[in-house]
Formats: sequence, C-alpha cells, structure tokens
Amino acid sequence: MLPDNHYGDSTDDGTELAERIERLCRAFDRGDLYEVLAAADAEEQFETALTEIRAGASDPARIRGALDALDDQLLLVGVHGFTRANRSFRLLPPGPGSEQVWVCPLRMCVRAESQPSAKSRCAVGGRGLEPVTVPG
Repeated sequence: MLPDNHYGDSTDDGTELAERIERLCRAFDRGDLYEVLAAADAEEQFETALTEIRAGASDPARIRGALDALDDQLLLVGVHGFTRANRSFRLLPPGPGSEQVWVCPLRMCVRAESQPSAKSRCAVGGRGLEPVTVPG
C-alpha cells in the first residue's frame, strides 16, 4: 500500500481529490499548460488552485472548489475533465520483500513512480519526488 496522501486514502473523496491534484501536477510539468490556460482565460483559476494545494488547505472543499472552477473555465474552450482522473484497475504482481517508489513530496496526490527519470519532479511543489519504501 502506498503512503497516505494528505487526505488519507480511506475515502473515495480523498482519493479522487488526490488523483485530480496528480493530473494537474503532471500537466503543469509538461510545460505547455500556460498556452491552454491563456486560451481559456483560466490563469486566475489555475493560480488559485496552486495556492490552495501548496498551502495544504485544511479544508479539502477549498481545493476541490478551486479545481472545479479551473475545469469549468477550461470546458469553455473544449478541454473536458482537465483534472478529472480516468479510473482503471489492475492487480499488483505478487512478490516478496519491499520496493522503493518515489512519491509526491507534498503528499497531496497519488503519484508514484517505481523507476523515476531524472526529470521526475512535482511541478506544483517545485521539487523532486521523494523515495519511500513500500512493504511487499
């Protein structure tokens, strides 16, 4: 099991919010996000979402509201579900021992990479992913 995110991992709402933050972080890290934001006049909504996430807002509803506002603004130019996660399921392979993975340093999303590249970083937090050991 991966480490808990900022909101824990036991509720669907907390998991969904963490997935939305991960999608935002990955899009931010690609570098072409500002063009999309400018086309949608969504820079203010984006900055509000970043501010709430970086502050680790104690009220998840504030972050969720900021992400909803960003999604709504981007929808005006045809970008559907920008921060909404696509759900999928796959079984983890069985194995003995433990494994090291790299996770979001803010513990605000569900991002985890088993073999990060030199470019693996949290764009929202502005720093590299952090290693954690996951029991097998």
